[in-house]
Amino acid sequence: MLKATGWQGAIPDIVYDGSEGELYDLRADPLQWRNLWTDPAWQKRKQELIADLYANLPPARATPLAVEAPA
Repeated sequence: MLKATGWQGAIPDIVYDGSEGELYDLRADPLQWRNLWTDPAWQKRKQELIADLYANLPPARATPLAVEAPA
């Protein structure tokens, strides 16, 4: 359980399902005010970027690192 010194409010339950993301057009929106992640006009570009990311991931570790603390 998280405890923050001085925090008086309830900590909201935050659940991520893996579909979250951020995508910005930095030429048109340099301050990143408009997240295009779910914008239908940007889905092709988003899929291209995701495919490029997976194609360029480094190889997995032969021996995984030990988990020392919850993330």
